[in-house]
Amino acid sequence: QANAVQAVRQVVEYCTEHYGPLSFASEGGSLKLIQARVTGGGYAANGCSLLDEQDFTAQNLSDPEKGAVPGEVFIHELVHQWWGLGNMFDTAGAGSPWSAEGLTVYTTYRIVKELYGDDYAQKHYVNQWRAEVEDYYLNFYIRHPEYLQKLPEAERLRIENDLAYVRWYSEMPLMLLKAEELVGGEEAMDSILHGLFNRELDWSYPYLTYQEFLDACGLTEEDLSLA
Repeated sequence: QANAVQAVRQVVEYCTEHYGPLSFASEGGSLKLIQARVTGGGYAANGCSLLDEQDFTAQNLSDPEKGAVPGEVFIHELVHQWWGLGNMFDTAGAGSPWSAEGLTVYTTYRIVKELYGDDYAQKHYVNQWRAEVEDYYLNFYIRHPEYLQKLPEAERLRIENDLAYVRWYSEMPLMLLKAEELVGGEEAMDSILHGLFNRELDWSYPYLTYQEFLDACGLTEEDLSLA
């Protein structure tokens, strides 16, 4: 319990400092986290945030795509208060890596890097992303997508889900790391993300799009290509 409290504080302090306070926190800045069985990733308003209890099961907390150890997966799920609830993401279409997961994984990496150092973060995050993306680009169905469409629907959907998982949890974080380098480093990236998090929303379509991110960075999709 003490570790959980510490993790919550670390995430709140880091994300508030780097991106800004949550709009749905209470007037005094407090936030109540409530676990329940919910769909759609959660809900937040009036100083309370409702999180899916499935996020904190032993199975999810052991997911290596979200963190090297359960405590880091816990950090990942809390970061979704900023990237996912605090800022909602559009779906960029089939085959796109853009999602709340990519920015959440990247932010988790940055927090872990600050807590445990460069070597730890490189080994447990960046190196893992690179290995999975290399395998992804060698995947038969990525190189020959026409054959994927010939499979039975259930098998096709299973493979598509597996490939999407790599795009969200490994390819997009690597692209964000490349963007960080191209814009001038971590401080410059933090400034860009702070601006995006606090941008004035168009309530007819309040979602953070990939194009908005690219425009804020002054980059193109080609600039972030890993192939």
